[in-house]
Amino acid sequence: MVYSEKSPNDHVEILIAQDSSAQAAQPKHLLEGRGHAVTLAANGKQALAAARTHKPALIVSDIVMPEMDGHALCKSIKSEKGLKDVPVILMTTLSSPEDVVKGLECGADIFISKPCDKAVFLSRIDYALSNRTLREQAKLDMSLPIQLRGRVHYINSEPRQILDLLISTYEDAIQINAELCEKQTELTRLAEGLAIKVEERTAALRAEIGERKMAEEQLRESEEQFRLIAENITDLIAVLDLEGKRLYNSPSYKMILGAPAALRGSVSFNEIHPDDRERIRKIFQETVMSARGQRAEYRFLLRDGSVRFIESQGSVIPDEKGRTAKVLVVARDVT
Repeated sequence: MVYSEKSPNDHVEILIAQDSSAQAAQPKHLLEGRGHAVTLAANGKQALAAARTHKPALIVSDIVMPEMDGHALCKSIKSEKGLKDVPVILMTTLSSPEDVVKGLECGADIFISKPCDKAVFLSRIDYALSNRTLREQAKLDMSLPIQLRGRVHYINSEPRQILDLLISTYEDAIQINAELCEKQTELTRLAEGLAIKVEERTAALRAEIGERKMAEEQLRESEEQFRLIAENITDLIAVLDLEGKRLYNSPSYKMILGAPAALRGSVSFNEIHPDDRERIRKIFQETVMSARGQRAEYRFLLRDGSVRFIESQGSVIPDEKGRTAKVLVVARDVT
């Protein structure tokens, strides 16, 4: 159907049955803009009374209304001798085949699906008004049985009326199909985009896993190298936590100082000569706070009471976030 600004059926009386004044406002505005005289009824009962009082050229009715719905209104209009030639357009969502059959059973002429844009609405109005004469000429006394989902429906509508209903239903189906095709195209595009993103993310994860494995391998190699160096160097190597407790001692501690290598958890300051202990504790704290390496000389007090002079260099070991986590101390006997 083609919508045009001019219509040969301008300036007729149209009755709108709609319980919502807000929803009735738009079709009323469109029809009055075409020069039609529009009467509003809040339900089917009021619409039937208005039609009996003054016969309209066309009735546009919502289906869901209080007191008398659109189907009952249409059936009443089509059953009255003075009103049965008035075309009835039902506003519906057309959500199932039963909606179409109910419209045929009650004698509706055309469907307009909701929501409906301006062009479609006005073209259906023009079509209904233009075909009033054709429907009048094509009237036949017939009853057509239609079986739908195990139930037989007897349709008394005229052939032209059935054709009009099928055409309006077909147009709605074409429009819905076009919208579904657009949605399908959009979903396909989104799915393709998502697949690309998944592929990119998968590739990035593979690269990240590869880098992590390489880093872990390098870390194992570094730890092995450190272990070999620590076990064979004559310098004293210790790893301390932030409180000065030993996490690691190189074997050289036992070799040079006669102290056991397995001193994990002991406080390193306890082995320093009492006269140097507080000074070294402050240097250690400054190293932790400033994250800067510091040199120091102090006396190491052995278990037999003898003293060894030690020269050490402390450096911080950061964690993965760059915060100071441990302190590495490399020292040598300079007695």
